[in-house]
Amino acid sequence: MRPWSLLAVFLALAAAAAAGPVRQGQWQEDAVRDFTRRVAPAGAGADPYNCQPFNFTQRVDHFDRKNMRTFQQRYYLCDALWRNRGPGSREPLFVYFGGEAALDGAFASVFTDQAQAEGGLLLFIEHRYYGKSYPFGPKASYTNEGLRYLTVEQAMADFHAITLAVRKAYNVPRSAKNVGYGGSYSGNVAAYMRLRYPHTFHAVLASSSVVKFLFGTEAWERNKYFSAISIGNSIAEVGGARCKQAVAAAFGALQGPLWRTKDGRAQLATAASLCPGFTLDSWDAVEGLSNFFEGTWWGAFQSLFSGGPDDNPVAQFCSNLAYFPNTPLGVLSAVSNFTRSQDLNNAACIDRQDAQKAYGVDYPRPDIEDDMLPYTYQGCLQGFPTSALLWSAPPSIFGRYSMPPHRFAAWCKRVFGIQRPLQPPRGLLFNQWDYLAAGNIIFSSGGVDPWRPGNVLQTLGDTVPALTSAGASHCMDLDAANSNTLASVNATQALIKAYIRKWVY
Repeated sequence: MRPWSLLAVFLALAAAAAAGPVRQGQWQEDAVRDFTRRVAPAGAGADPYNCQPFNFTQRVDHFDRKNMRTFQQRYYLCDALWRNRGPGSREPLFVYFGGEAALDGAFASVFTDQAQAEGGLLLFIEHRYYGKSYPFGPKASYTNEGLRYLTVEQAMADFHAITLAVRKAYNVPRSAKNVGYGGSYSGNVAAYMRLRYPHTFHAVLASSSVVKFLFGTEAWERNKYFSAISIGNSIAEVGGARCKQAVAAAFGALQGPLWRTKDGRAQLATAASLCPGFTLDSWDAVEGLSNFFEGTWWGAFQSLFSGGPDDNPVAQFCSNLAYFPNTPLGVLSAVSNFTRSQDLNNAACIDRQDAQKAYGVDYPRPDIEDDMLPYTYQGCLQGFPTSALLWSAPPSIFGRYSMPPHRFAAWCKRVFGIQRPLQPPRGLLFNQWDYLAAGNIIFSSGGVDPWRPGNVLQTLGDTVPALTSAGASHCMDLDAANSNTLASVNATQALIKAYIRKWVY
């Protein structure tokens, strides 16, 4: 999917994952940080939403009654906007389902805006195995044995249990409904909660979800190439058709015949600013570098406008092309410069480890300190994607490459000891008829979000609308409105609130 941001198969490209530009959960972390800045600047006083942290004694295993082990799961409750608490009140409980990152606080969202205007209680729940919600401590939880309770079904049962406990503790009247929401991976969770717990969650918002992107499923096979194609189209939208054509020419040079000759490899190494000792001596090396470069575009679009309406690194790249030779190798130099500035802290060169092809024999298990480790495990076990970068085909401007499922599955077996990798959650595979039968599900997307092809993009019925914010990126419609909010996002948020008002208030 840090509380916003979320927006996880696939684990991003080797290097892309390491650099972190495509990590879904980043939006969640950014939202919490931005909220903290707004409500608690120096001398500003108390949080106007009265958000308080709590811990809930949660079961490690919801599906084995003999297993009585518990852990402390972190959550936050904000009650300042819950004004009508008496019998018959219809002010809802808004429940945010934490995603694949630490949830270090509450954050301002489209639903804090709605609660401010119309009333409501706000609950934010951290996902198990992220942040401080680890079942067996900060180290033992991330051993192969400790990770065995990290499934989406267990996480959903967590969210359900805490929601019921909060309602009981705060005497929330039965007339007040629960509204669930999440973004990116937790957007999937929101949709799943409506399917699995329809009597508890009356309506949900699935922002920038990836319900079609469970690796190895039929929906994935139908949609896996569209992210690469979508990014190319977004480059044209943001920077113009000539910029898209130039980037296509650069990738054409990288994947063309040059890498097959000694002189050609030298030309590519110079243009791409490869470190000494890194030569494109195999197709795996070419594919790894291609994936790494594509990851920069992915990350740039995922975080587009995160710093305001002028925060547009893609448009800046297209403008800067004027300073590079107007040749495929010249544009390749520009692409390398873009990647090194965005993902490598302006490193002078790219080494082999940066652009290592993912999930080969030497591809390592993430370190315990790596906050992508638990989500990598989720990708291995149930197919949740951290990237769709590993698949490209014409008319994508990034060329042709693909990750065989058996290669990823073999890696998962080796590093995590999972005997049957890529087993998607039962009863939760993408099926439009299931969503239509459940109803009261809003799917929302950003028009230039690289994860967009994994979401539901067409309205399925009156109670399952699909909304798109033109020019917006990952999970932007979840964030609270401010002076920098795009007009298209404002329009989408108005529709989201209207649906919730109709279904819940």
